[in-house]
This record gives sequence, structure tokens and C-alpha cells, in this order.
Amino acid sequence: MIGKAPTVCTSKYLKFPSMCIFKKKIPPVIITPSLVSLWSKDFTKDQFSWNDFSPLSGKGMRGLYPDYQERCIFLKDNVLQTKEGLELSVSTGSAIKSDWQSNGYYTFDWLKGKYNFCGQIVSWNPITQTGRLLYPGQKISWVVKMPPLGYTYFPALWLFRALFGPQQPEVDFELFGSESNPYQIGGPSNYMKFSYHYRDTHYSKGYTFPYDLSTAFHTYSFVWNVKYIAWEVDGIEMFRVTDHLPIDPMLWIANMQSGSETSYYPAYTHVFTKAEEGAKMIIKSVNIYQL
Repeated sequence: MIGKAPTVCTSKYLKFPSMCIFKKKIPPVIITPSLVSLWSKDFTKDQFSWNDFSPLSGKGMRGLYPDYQERCIFLKDNVLQTKEGLELSVSTGSAIKSDWQSNGYYTFDWLKGKYNFCGQIVSWNPITQTGRLLYPGQKISWVVKMPPLGYTYFPALWLFRALFGPQQPEVDFELFGSESNPYQIGGPSNYMKFSYHYRDTHYSKGYTFPYDLSTAFHTYSFVWNVKYIAWEVDGIEMFRVTDHLPIDPMLWIANMQSGSETSYYPAYTHVFTKAEEGAKMIIKSVNIYQL
């Protein structure tokens, strides 16, 4: 066949493949718009600094939640950088602890008996109006290893309205509950809730993963499009809300929290047991993108 154009394969040539070329179906090229990185922090390489985050204590959290239960106190002591990443842990205590908002100390006189200390990082301080915010048209991704569940604590990754005023809207990844009882604190380590709270309206979905979220790092993302908010786990969309979208900038928080002594209410009242102390959520990195 030298000197001739190659023959297109038809049925009569199939017995002699050297005499023809085979037409192959070439899949269409799908161009996915690349995200523009706006800010990133890799806690396995970059030095953690409180200059990048707001250390809101229980007192500071009441700027966000006026009715916040003080038995769950967020302290710097429970935020530790390791080779794996930034550890947010839980512990208990009954002694004086340092006040995040001054150089002095306070004794939590309003508390009786033991209370909880929890790790937390916040991107924005609503009192001083300093820090980092998330805006419409952006995406935030955490790479996190969750703690094993079955206990009365829960880790959360969430967005919250940064300006003083109405507490909500609020956007959450919450690792608690189960298929049989989505609101029970504790539960299997492969069940997660995706929630959106806007005043008296609540949107929520639970999902049972085919693997344990506490055995490896996974990527949890909020995609804040101008038309929707989507929850993604390892790049797969799990939930989407299109109603009552936030219009104000939002701060973001990662923390460990105390649950309730009962299945539903009140929250933050359970005191961690010896078996629960030391539980930790490990954050490898945080990234913010422009969509």
C-alpha cells in the first residue's frame, strides 16, 4: 500500500488489518476552569501563627452566640502543630486557665465543677474586625483527618456571618449523628451532616460514607457560588442549597466541641470522660480559591 492513501477500515478489510487504519473515537476535550489560589496554609510545612487566626475564647464566642454555653471553653492550649498538621484536641479541667483576651487570668466563676477545653481556630475576630473573610465567588477547602466517633464530642468545619447582628446564616460540616438519629451527638465515624441555617429555616442532609473518615485525610470544601452553596468531600458534591444565600462576608471556623448529656439539648453541657480526652481533629491544610 506504499504510495497510496491508507484505507479506511470496513468489514471486508478486517481480515487484513495491515491494509487499513482503524478509526478511533476520540473523546471530546473537557476544559475545566482552573481555580485561582487566593490564600493557602500548609500546616505540615508552614509555621502556625496566631497572627493568622483569631483565638476566640468562650467569652469571645458569645459575640457570635449570645446564649453560648460556657462549659465548652476554647483555649490555645488545645491547638498544637505537629508533623501531621494542626491538632485541635479536647480535654477537661477545673483550675485557672489563661484568658485569650488579656494577659491575665480568670477563674470561670460562673462554672461549677469540671468543664471542657477545646481546640479552635477562627479566621476573623468580630470584636477587633481583623482577620480573613470568605466572599461570594470563592471556595474554601480543608484537608482534615477527623477523630473517631462514638463519643460525646464532635468536630465541625463551618462558615458564619462575620458582621454583628443576626447570628445566621451558618454553613456546616458536622461529624455527628447516624442514619437512625441524625441529631445524636456521637455516632459512627463514617456519617456526616451537611447543614445550612438561615434564621428559622434549616436545610440539612446526612450521608453514610463507605469508609471511616477518621483513618485518613479527606478534603472538605464549601463552594460559595453566586447562585448556590455546595458541600464537597474529596471533590464530589454532596449537598447544595440555592435559597436564602448569604450576601455578607463570612468568617470560617474549625473546632472540636462538646455535645449534650441528652440526645438533643442543651448542647455543650457534657463533660468529657477519660476515654474522650485527647481526641483530636488534624488539619493538614486550608486553601481559599477564586471560582
